[in-house]
Amino acid sequence: MQRIQRYFLVCSTIYFKFVVISGVIDISDLLSPLILKHKVPALGGVGLNATGVTSLGASGVRRREATANVTKYDYWHLGSCTKAMTATMVASLVENGTTKWEDTLGERFAWLPKEYHGINFFHLFSHTSGIPPNANWKELSTSAPTLEGQRVNAVKALLNTTMVGKPGEKVVYSNWGYVVAAAMIENATGESYETLMKRHVFGPLRMITAGYGPTSKSDELTQPWGHTTEDYPLQQDNPLVMSPAGTIHCSLEDWSEFVRDHLRGSLGLPALLAIESYRILHTPPFNGPYALGWVVSKVSWSKGPVLAHTGSNTYNYAFAVIAPTEGTASMSVCNKNDTFPAATDVLLHISSLPSTVLSETS
Repeated sequence: MQRIQRYFLVCSTIYFKFVVISGVIDISDLLSPLILKHKVPALGGVGLNATGVTSLGASGVRRREATANVTKYDYWHLGSCTKAMTATMVASLVENGTTKWEDTLGERFAWLPKEYHGINFFHLFSHTSGIPPNANWKELSTSAPTLEGQRVNAVKALLNTTMVGKPGEKVVYSNWGYVVAAAMIENATGESYETLMKRHVFGPLRMITAGYGPTSKSDELTQPWGHTTEDYPLQQDNPLVMSPAGTIHCSLEDWSEFVRDHLRGSLGLPALLAIESYRILHTPPFNGPYALGWVVSKVSWSKGPVLAHTGSNTYNYAFAVIAPTEGTASMSVCNKNDTFPAATDVLLHISSLPSTVLSETS
């Protein structure tokens, strides 16, 4: 959250030469000097408006000490930018009557202690549930043969946990809360989180490259590999029990379909969900900056609230910003951990291009 705020403070207009191909600005050459500046393996970026992608590019190598270059069509790990997708899936189930935003943990898992019973989706998705940040994901990943069973066990693990606050009382960022929300939905539907995501988000938005975990097998160099802070290449991820909080990967173009959908929804244009659902998803339900999968901020360069989120699985980095008032959005990705400055620099450079998110308003 502090990093997102810092990014907004340094936002400025930067001018750069670019090439236009088929109506979309190719920003690959724009990214090349940023790779040298920040000493990262690769960077990617995309800018868009309500009608489609306006700029797209990627530059660098898929893995340190390798010659295979990234492409605009490669898959990138999104980390916690997954969270907005999880909340969107639940919004779709609310619309079709499968669940309600106000459904509680107590209704689904009555055996939990009373202090957990009043926690609902608003609490879980805005990080105000009182559930601690993380469970023992490695232990949970071997606790049951199915991901659904592992997520039920993530709920059971609350029995041996002390809450960090009362529901709605304060913000404590919680991956665990998103996994608990997925367990509630799996309990309500009898279907897996992954099946529901495909039916309610990936399918309708034609996100054909969306998947979970590493972008490729560990013995392949067909997609970008992640890198540690020390620049060591590793093609691995958090256990898939944690997917609702942050293991989704996809291409930049497919990610842009999701982000553009939220931009359109915020503008009242035809989109995946009803206008009221986007209003709910984009509005903090309690004190604090967190809406449902998004951080909401007021910034000097936008005439209205801005939605943003970062994501990292400790090997990759992703950053998305939506400016509804300006009708634009942009995203950046890097295949190395802890690369907020590089990801920010990509967005700052995209800001100089026509119809992209960070252009200064008059």
